[in-house]
Amino acid sequence: PAQADFFDLKGVIESLAADLHLPNVSFAAAKGVAWLHPMRAAELSVNGKAVGAFGELHPKVAASFGLAERAVQVAELDLE
Repeated sequence: PAQADFFDLKGVIESLAADLHLPNVSFAAAKGVAWLHPMRAAELSVNGKAVGAFGELHPKVAASFGLAERAVQVAELDLE
């Protein structure tokens, strides 16, 4: 099967935000999130407050879990 990429995950996050009727959703490049690939990661903000990060798992982290053969998409969101 085709491999999901960063843009597939961003679409899922956008759909989730729309379904939850989250106000003023924005995305920015994720900075300093060590477990994410530095060029394939974003931060989700709601009403100007960062609520999580998502993107491709950093290759070194993926390799440490035996997942080096595929790009792994992950997200950590706090929508409480």
